Amino acid sequence: MSIENSANSVASWKFVLLVLGISTLFVLGPLLFRGIPATRDFLEHFHIALTYFNSMSAGDLKPGWAADVNGGYGDISVRIYPPGLSILWASARFLTGSWYWLRH
Repeated sequence: MSIENSANSVASWKFVLLVLGISTLFVLGPLLFRGIPATRDFLEHFHIALTYFNSMSAGDLKPGWAADVNGGYGDISVRIYPPGLSILWASARFLTGSWYWLRH
């Protein structure tokens, strides 16, 4: 591989990363500054994120039961839904100390 091809390859990767970064900011920017819209599933996902946060606070990284929903009877939603969003929200809560850190 020549030096010229290597330089073109690095430049193309930088361009791809720049486009991905700008696209990500364009898509996620409104969520960061205006908050997450309160749709039908929002409360369910928030409860799951809260369950993850409480579980992580107690030292358990993967909860098996959401005890604070359904009037205290709990449910297994933390086993059904993919954990990515809930872990992201719970981690952000740990880092910022608030669920709505940009809204203050």
